[in-house]
Amino acid sequence: MEALELTQAPPEVVKLIEGQARKFEVLAAEHEGWIYIYYEIDEGDYTTIDTKILNTYKQYVVQITVNHAANDQWINSYKLVRFERSENKSLVTEVTDRTPIVRQVHISN
Repeated sequence: MEALELTQAPPEVVKLIEGQARKFEVLAAEHEGWIYIYYEIDEGDYTTIDTKILNTYKQYVVQITVNHAANDQWINSYKLVRFERSENKSLVTEVTDRTPIVRQVHISN
């Protein structure tokens, strides 16, 4: 697995991300034998996105975890990774958010 910046991705993949990516949704695309996985969260949150790819007997499992960032150096609002497809297996994604959810409630009198 290789982590990429958007500027390192092929133009076809960048165009797909710009046109179809939605926050909090996994976008997967195949290009020239590589599988690209993109995940985006709200910008400005003190969080980091970690990605792990498991190559199981029947499928590839992409595990995406959103954690608190340890410091400013690790803050990111998106993650783009790629891996080379070695076999024709299905792709399963799992997203885990380990940050506390703060909801704003409006109470009117």
